[in-house]
Amino acid sequence: MKLYKTSDLYLAAYIKTLGKSLSGTERKGRKVYFCFYNVSEAIILSFYNNAMIGVTEYKDSLQNLKNLLYKTGV
Repeated sequence: MKLYKTSDLYLAAYIKTLGKSLSGTERKGRKVYFCFYNVSEAIILSFYNNAMIGVTEYKDSLQNLKNLLYKTGV
């Protein structure tokens, strides 16, 4: 299994919306990385090419990640 890390909160929320489980977070200095397994290049490209996803699901994923950051101090 290949681990994919991103510090982009919006990309992480998109990946989570697609059903990929967050495997953890890593802090390097002030930057936090969201870690996922088995994220293909196609998923990342679809994000940058304006893929269509459910707004409500995306908002929920974004809020969940923000809560993780602010409540746990990650």
